Amino acid sequence: RRSVLNGIYGRSVYFVVPPFKLDSLGDADPASINFEGTFMSNGMFPPFEERLHAMADKSLGFSHTVPAAGYNLFNGPGLYKGTLNMDNKGLVANGAIDFMAARVTSDKFIFYPDSVVTRSNKGFIEEKEINGISFPQADFPEFKIKWKPRADDFAITSMKGPFRLYNQEANLEGKLKLSTKGLFGQGTLKARGSETKSDDMTFEGKEFTGRHSDFKVDSNDPLKPAIAAEDVRVRFNFKDNEAEINPEVEGTDALTLPYVQFKTSIPTATWDLDKKKIFMSKSPDVAIENSYFHSTRKELDSLSFMATGGEYDIATQTLKVTGIPY
Repeated sequence: RRSVLNGIYGRSVYFVVPPFKLDSLGDADPASINFEGTFMSNGMFPPFEERLHAMADKSLGFSHTVPAAGYNLFNGPGLYKGTLNMDNKGLVANGAIDFMAARVTSDKFIFYPDSVVTRSNKGFIEEKEINGISFPQADFPEFKIKWKPRADDFAITSMKGPFRLYNQEANLEGKLKLSTKGLFGQGTLKARGSETKSDDMTFEGKEFTGRHSDFKVDSNDPLKPAIAAEDVRVRFNFKDNEAEINPEVEGTDALTLPYVQFKTSIPTATWDLDKKKIFMSKSPDVAIENSYFHSTRKELDSLSFMATGGEYDIATQTLKVTGIPY
């Protein structure tokens, strides 16, 4: 009926009842009407035996306890454990969904023919490798989920506070997308004194990558970062305690060093968090013309030179440049 989630289930979700006989339907007590049969959910759950009976809202429905082993969802890798209720509110579940390295617990999963939605504050991702795909540790604050299994899109949106990743060494304000291919995201990630803004993040067990990112490293002055970069690829490795920064467009002066008032297009800059230094280099296959430094000081605005390497000491605010051809 249209009154049940606007008729979303249609005839693809149904209950198979074998032949039956009632002496008098008109005189029967609604509570005594029961139909043993099989519930068919168009692939949301595997078919299961249940007893159709009158529910509290006067619908014909059931309350079903899922076996301890759980049910595979949508014929895929998702697993559900808990209870399932069918009445005029639709198919509503109270339990937990395991998908890849994640577990989400809720007292109100609403199942649609193509998706599952809920809002909860109990969810996490375990650091593990599945089918060669590495997943990081993550904890969820209050969040909402819209999972489209057939599209391989398990979308998680924070409703209150950031996602906590890598054993709380990183916080993400934004969205996460879990799939069989890995964990992805968008938003602002703060980690170990740095900030990465990107709409294209990939999270792995011990590192994350942000494409077309705006990146900065904090300094003692909240208005003046130690380094800043625009439209760069950032690869942050928590195990090695370093971050590699590369311009997305070769030859673009994407990296800024505000305290020494220089910008550079050097292809690779590696931030060593332990040494508090930025090590810069150019590979032989990159044209020297695409690896240059230029001053942003007004009185030195014409100072520009090519180079193959450099080192910036964040603590002393000292820049050393090497490999200048002339």
